Amino acid sequence: SFGRAVTALTDNNYKVDTLNLLTFTTGGTITSTEQLKLNPTSDVLIFGGPKTPYSDTEKQNAINFLKQGGKALFLFDPLSTSANLPTEQRTNLNDILKEYDLSFKSGLAVEVDPQRRASNNPLVFVPQTVGTSDILRNLQSAIVLMAQSGSIEKGQNLQGTYTEILQSSANSYLKTDLQNLNQPFDQSKDVRGPLTVAATYENAPKEPPAGSQNLKTRLALFGSYLFASDAPGVGVDPTNGTANYLVFLNTVNYLTEQNDTVVVAPRNQDFKPFSVNQSQGSFIFWSTFLGLPLLVLFVGLAVWWRRR
Repeated sequence: SFGRAVTALTDNNYKVDTLNLLTFTTGGTITSTEQLKLNPTSDVLIFGGPKTPYSDTEKQNAINFLKQGGKALFLFDPLSTSANLPTEQRTNLNDILKEYDLSFKSGLAVEVDPQRRASNNPLVFVPQTVGTSDILRNLQSAIVLMAQSGSIEKGQNLQGTYTEILQSSANSYLKTDLQNLNQPFDQSKDVRGPLTVAATYENAPKEPPAGSQNLKTRLALFGSYLFASDAPGVGVDPTNGTANYLVFLNTVNYLTEQNDTVVVAPRNQDFKPFSVNQSQGSFIFWSTFLGLPLLVLFVGLAVWWRRR
């Protein structure tokens, strides 16, 4: 469900492939059985809304990469943490993030403000931008859309620079009981907004490679994987008029410390319909229906006459 995101990245000179965190082998565009050595200065791990838990080895491999100054984009699927799912079917993405005192809070953001939500769905909303992050540059009048989003939390012992990027309105709340989404706000369980639905983190690496200079561990967190998916209307769709495409690419550029890189616009097909009036339509019909056969007949007779 990330076809458009992959196209956006490849159009902007990124090489994209799937990665097995157990064997560090790839499969897809690169397709190699040899182990891939991740480069913390240029490679970005993208966790695209995992729905099942990572093994201890996978988690440790990801943490080791980040400790060296690696970069990662975390896209969360709130439904993968539902209490009605068996433990073996729930994501444990927070096990990686707790290394940096960050986490995704289980639940779904419900937007009450009618000016900032879809008319028929309070789970689809327009978050407000926060601060002046490079991720938010060049948005102009385009809006970002979030759907089925959880929220992001920082701990009390967080080290490094934590920056909020997108928030729901003060009238929103996080519904923690996913089995009763239609129920109103419950003060004993739910969390009042504004809710942080996108944020970044930056700090010096804990285990920098020998000889590295000015290397930084950078993380970007989004409360919904749908933000960068092919989901109609809310994903990285260059035809829907939202800013998701630009924000997604700005985020990857931020992670690779290429904040000044110009984003290549999507390759949209430009359809220009050819309009004709009734008389033009009649002329086109009769000229092709009768004109072409008569022309062929005339040429045939002329050739026959000359040969004779």
